[in-house]
Amino acid sequence: MRQPLRSTGTVVLSIVFANVVPAVAAEWNAANDFSSTSNPSGPWTYGWSTNPGVDFSPYGHEAPYSACLPTVIDQWYEPLTVDPVPHLSHSTSPTALTCGGFQDVVPDELLLHPGPTGEHSVLRWTAPYTGLVDVDASFVGRALGGTTTDVHVFHNGSSLFSGNVNGTGVPTSFQLQGRYVRAGDTIDFTVGDGSNGYLSDTTGLSASISLVNSWVAATEFSSVNNPSGPWTYGWSTDSGVAFSTYVNEAPYSACLPTVIDQWYEPISVDPTPHLSHSASPTPVSCGGFTDLTPDELLLHPGPGGEHSVLRWTAPFTGVVDIDASFVGRAPGGTTTDVHVFQNGLSLFSGNVSETGVPTNFHVSSHHVAVNDTIDFTVGYGADGNYVSDTTGLSVTIAILNDIPAMSSVGLAFVSVGLVLCGAWVLRRRAQEQQQG
Repeated sequence: MRQPLRSTGTVVLSIVFANVVPAVAAEWNAANDFSSTSNPSGPWTYGWSTNPGVDFSPYGHEAPYSACLPTVIDQWYEPLTVDPVPHLSHSTSPTALTCGGFQDVVPDELLLHPGPTGEHSVLRWTAPYTGLVDVDASFVGRALGGTTTDVHVFHNGSSLFSGNVNGTGVPTSFQLQGRYVRAGDTIDFTVGDGSNGYLSDTTGLSASISLVNSWVAATEFSSVNNPSGPWTYGWSTDSGVAFSTYVNEAPYSACLPTVIDQWYEPISVDPTPHLSHSASPTPVSCGGFTDLTPDELLLHPGPGGEHSVLRWTAPFTGVVDIDASFVGRAPGGTTTDVHVFQNGLSLFSGNVSETGVPTNFHVSSHHVAVNDTIDFTVGYGADGNYVSDTTGLSVTIAILNDIPAMSSVGLAFVSVGLVLCGAWVLRRRAQEQQQG
């Protein structure tokens, strides 16, 4: 008689997730994290490119720069010429240093020099996590003869910034807040020869990348770019349905010298509708605004019922908390209707009926899919009058969790677990058939 199959032991199904946003914020500083012995070093890789944003080769050579001894200038380089260049260097001096063709090199920056035939020197950061980052970079000429270079920042090969460094000691800066990255994404900081030869092109670079966990509309406001990161400034004739991006921007003349930056559509002479932001570090009242604080935007509807709209476009699929506060900022008493929409569907509707009293909206653990839109809109209210309808808006969108990347080890555990579960099920069925 056949013996029944027996199941012995315990089946364990283990799923391992990797590259999840850490519980605390982190910051990487390229100069502080520099290594003369390891390349890559943590998330940083030192290299060069013949076509920046497309190809990348890590430097394979390292040696102190002989022209500056006994001060040690550590150099990663590719020996395309006797100089050697291209290179990426770092000074160990605790004070500013001038030597070997370098001028006023400071301890908190790297030095990048392009190659003889257009090669770019590249500092690469590879994202160890999925999440939001703030990116800060400053390029500055450090050649005695006067630097003339082209400088760039790329995310996975797509340009975030292009500029030029002309002369010594004058910085060209780049800042980006709330950039969404996935584990394994790359951000490249590159220095080229400026299309006029590679001599005297030493360029200082200070770069830091900070991991953050939320988008804040006022903090991330841009008077230059629209859209700016996930934020777009616009207006709508049919709130929640139609949307047009503002294309006009200028300081609000009635508040000068305090700068109130305005994106607007010139439907009326005011101009309205508009979306504005104060550059003042303290509360300000001017030009029909009252008690405008630095941590909010100002939205004003148009004369024909047009809504002013702040739009956030989800750069990922995940779960978020959304906080918004609408508050009257017109001296005459604001009377507006305010709304929050997701992909045109209403999440919230309310009214602002006086100055200084907020109307708040909060939703927790809210699911968004990549490219979903969340619109925060301000209309002219039930009175049908757009005069004195300036409405302050504060918005924060915080990541609660993301769909994490699964490691190869995790996938292996899942596969093994499923196989074991399948085997156990087959054994149970065989037992039942024999017992029956």
